[in-house]
Amino acid sequence: MNTEITPFIDKTVLEAVLQAADVPVSEADARAVLPGTVARYSAIVRAFQGAGVAEGSGLEVGVGEGALLRILDRVLPRVRWSGVDIPRRHDRHLDSYRAMMGPLADRVAEADIATAPFPFADASFDLVSFSEVAEHLPPNALLPVLREIVRVLKPGGHVVSTSPNLTALMNRLLLLAGRSPFHLPIPEEHLGLKTYPHIHLYTAGEFQS
Repeated sequence: MNTEITPFIDKTVLEAVLQAADVPVSEADARAVLPGTVARYSAIVRAFQGAGVAEGSGLEVGVGEGALLRILDRVLPRVRWSGVDIPRRHDRHLDSYRAMMGPLADRVAEADIATAPFPFADASFDLVSFSEVAEHLPPNALLPVLREIVRVLKPGGHVVSTSPNLTALMNRLLLLAGRSPFHLPIPEEHLGLKTYPHIHLYTAGEFQS
């Protein structure tokens, strides 16, 4: 398992990020303000492209605001992407959410993955994205969620997973300043998002194991 992601900016992904933005964002702004996000999306896309799956089915676990799912759908168009997210997450701004997601909105199933099985049959997907979700789960829910990912993954399928590194420099600086790396306010007014804040951060070794 490769636990090191080299930051880079993929032009195609950058264009998809700009298209997926909720407000107009210039390329210069995206490079200045969203370098970590764009680099992560680029790394995820590159990993899926390297898997050699030209077409098939893909699942994003934990859709959130939908940016990554829309990017995957655009950059890997021959993969039919679906998603799963917690129930009623976008109810407060459902019209805006559906307008932003387009046809993908009807391919996002609902389930509280921390407590319930995924609503998909065994061996349903060639690709699974599990990005920036693990840290929001109670630690005792992580292994059951990973087992669900294995269950819905086709034999020989590919999973790409990312999670913040507890030992990252920013987290060390926060601790030195007397602040917690787990501090993450959730702005529910933003598309009505409702989710757990960061519950547990992993080191690279923990995440690999």
